[in-house]
Order: sequence, then C-alpha cells, then structure tokens
Amino acid sequence: MISNFTHGSLFSGIGGFDLAAKWLEWENVFQVEKDNYCLSILEKNFPKTHRYKDILSFDGSKYKNKITVLSGGFPCQPFSLAGNRKGRNDERYLWGEMLRVITEVKPLYVVAENVPGLLTNENGLAFKQVLTDLENANYKVQTFNIPAASKNAAHYRHRLWFIAHSTSQYDCGNIRETKKRQIQQFGNNIKQSNATNGNSERCKKQWEPIANETQYNSTELYWKNHWSKWGVEPTICGDNDGLPNRVDRIKALGNAVVPYVVFEIFNTIQLTHNLIFN
Repeated sequence: MISNFTHGSLFSGIGGFDLAAKWLEWENVFQVEKDNYCLSILEKNFPKTHRYKDILSFDGSKYKNKITVLSGGFPCQPFSLAGNRKGRNDERYLWGEMLRVITEVKPLYVVAENVPGLLTNENGLAFKQVLTDLENANYKVQTFNIPAASKNAAHYRHRLWFIAHSTSQYDCGNIRETKKRQIQQFGNNIKQSNATNGNSERCKKQWEPIANETQYNSTELYWKNHWSKWGVEPTICGDNDGLPNRVDRIKALGNAVVPYVVFEIFNTIQLTHNLIFN
C-alpha cells in the first residue's frame, strides 16, 4: 500500500492533471510545459512543484522509480479532425518523447490523454503504436472514451484515455495468486450486502460506472437546468469584461483536460492499487 502517491505531468498545460492529484492529496513532483502563459499559471497554483520547459531536453532519469503516476495529454493536433491529420508525420507528434520519459521514469502507472481522432488516424496505426509501445515498455494498458459530460459538464468533449500499469515493478503472477481469494471474497461480501441490506438499491448505485448511459443521454436536459454551474460568460451585461490574456486563456482551456474526469481516474487507480497491494 502506498501512503503517499507521487505525480508527475508532461504537457502540463494549466494543470488539469495536477489539480486532480492535488484534490487527492498526492505530491505533484514535476511538470513539463513550454507555453509561457501556462507556465505562469502553473507557477501560481503549484509553487512547490519542479518545472521544466522543454520535453525534448527533459531528462526523466532523475525521477526513476520515484513517481507513482505519470500523466500527459500529448499533443492532439496531428490527430484532430479539425487539422490536417498528418499523424506520425506531423512535427508536433510527440508521443515518442512521452514514451522516452516513461521508460526513464518508470512510473508505476501511466495516464495519457488524446482526442478520439487518434483511433482512426492512419487507419488506426497511430493508436496501435501507442498500445504497442506501452506493452513493449512492460505496461499493461486499457483505453477508455470518457467525455466531460460524464461528470455533468455542459459539453460532450470526448477524450481518449490510456491507463496503464507496470508489469515489471511487481511480480504480478505471485500477487495475483495471493490476492485472488481476497478479491473474490470482497465481491461476495458486496453481493451479500446488497441482498440483505434494506438499502440495497442505494448500495448498488455506488458501483455505477462514472460514464453511465443515463448521465450521458441526459446532458441536453442538464444544460437547460444547470447551466449556471458551468457559466462561461461574464455576468455584467452578458458581454466581455475585457480581461487580460483572453486569447491565451481560450487556447489554454481548449487544450486542457477536465480535472473532474481525471479525478475519477486517479481515484480509481489509488483505490484499486491499495485493494490489490495492501
């Protein structure tokens, strides 16, 4: 069991991954980001975190085996439907650099994010490249398409998430054998509780997936009834207030991850890890 999860982020942006880690009281060890405006936001909100400006020159070996979760939304422009979709031939294709850092840092878990257009780019070859690279680096990986709407955001914002865990830092075979009975018993206890507890429906609800179909399909209704919670326009006359750095802010928000979604992923990783390895 890890008492204090550590987190490092690549392509950090304005710190969506780092904010979710902070909510879980993880230690944000380092961030890598080249945009000057985003760096100013990171410096303000994460003053104790080490920052590096260029992933091309970043050496992750100093953090080898010191990071529990390494995250990063590697640039989506090569795969976005709004662009030319040059894929791996795009000069902004930086998955290779993220992979290099992963092999240097050797984190226990990797969480990577990109647009769904990655799935179809180059007839799926770019997507398969990410999976193959992670597997060759001794990680077992699963992918999920989780929209911001799954956390009741007022927009869909589909995103592709790669969630991987190391198969080399632990003897997974031995752990599987020693923990299998515990996990089975854990599941049996839940079933028994649901069958005998007078509040069984409430108990079952706690185990619903975070991106369930009902939540997703009710998004349009949510927009109408709860828009104030996700307001994007200023309240004064409904017009622009003339805030500084407006273009930079819009760009940063467009590239950012939704921290509420990241929180669910990070929290699941932590709960699962502590269940299996405790």
